[in-house]
Amino acid sequence: MVYVVGCNHGIQPVAPDPFDNDQAKQQRAHFRELLSNLTSKDDIQFVGEEWGCPKKTIAHAIADEKGDIVWENINT
Repeated sequence: MVYVVGCNHGIQPVAPDPFDNDQAKQQRAHFRELLSNLTSKDDIQFVGEEWGCPKKTIAHAIADEKGDIVWENINT
């Protein structure tokens, strides 16, 4: 199974931006819930994420929390 999830890059980091408004906070929470659910219900073994910043992302954090999911930056 392959999932491709598109998102606003502003909601990818684990740490919220101090300028996040309520909508951004809700999007970040929904994004975390979506990724957590996807990685829990299927046998996800790999997460490739386009990311080029030093901040840790939600997807990276979830992969680390699960312990058996490999996360890699696929930023071109």
